[in-house]
Amino acid sequence: MFITFGLATFLWGFVLLFFMPDTINGASFLTEEEKQYAEDRVVVAGLGRFDPVNAQWKPSQVLECFLDPKTYFFVAISICTQIPNGGTGSFGNLALKSFGFTSLQSTLVSLPSSVISMSVIMISGWLAGRYSNITSYLLIGIVIPPVVGSALIYSLKNKGVRLFAYYLLAFGPAAIPLALGLLSANTKGVTKKMTLTAVLFITYCAGNIAGPQLFLAREAKQGYPTAFRAILICYGLVMVIAIVLRLYLSWENKRRDRREGAAAALPVDGDVKRELTAEDYEDITDMQTPGFRYRM
Repeated sequence: MFITFGLATFLWGFVLLFFMPDTINGASFLTEEEKQYAEDRVVVAGLGRFDPVNAQWKPSQVLECFLDPKTYFFVAISICTQIPNGGTGSFGNLALKSFGFTSLQSTLVSLPSSVISMSVIMISGWLAGRYSNITSYLLIGIVIPPVVGSALIYSLKNKGVRLFAYYLLAFGPAAIPLALGLLSANTKGVTKKMTLTAVLFITYCAGNIAGPQLFLAREAKQGYPTAFRAILICYGLVMVIAIVLRLYLSWENKRRDRREGAAAALPVDGDVKRELTAEDYEDITDMQTPGFRYRM
């Protein structure tokens, strides 16, 4: 399985290398008018622009990244979502065997989990793109099923109920794509965004390394209670962090409205409050951009 998917991923990388444009201006299939429209959409979405010719590494943006409270919200979400992901991803079949299934049965009954995860990721991603400022709510809603599922697995011994609860855990992987989308929309500045992305990658890996350590061999006959207790705690913390993050972003937006005036805000979802200026296209951070408002 690893060889098959690894080879497919490797080959697909060449397709992206040769056919995916590096920038909007490099997209030969767009007209000049379409390129400008796409550039404006990037600015309106708060994603910032990347000019590979004039881009410079800016130490001040690295410092701002580590001084920005949002960084630590996203780090916490990354760790708390990936500890469960690393555990169930690596030891999911062992957990199912501890419920009373054979090795073959464990493989078969785990198949719906992938379908559930894929469906939830696609639906939640579509909703986050379709409706503005609901991403944090989606994040909270998505981790509720894993909280319930881990609690049921931890507290009950019925084989069927535990299998149903295991399927509820499949909602969890959709949390990190939503968090990454929120990160992308709320972080401007090429260097700052690259730094934050690198930090998130490290915490993502750390969480996936830590997760499997919670499945203790001595607890195999008991159904790995330590692991599922930790999963319950981690997803519960994600809910709390998402709520506090939303409150912080809302407070920051209101503070900027008081300082700059609501009419100075950049357009959101096509609601143009003012014309874009050359300053809007500069490589400056979200903290330095007049009119920038955070997405929630």
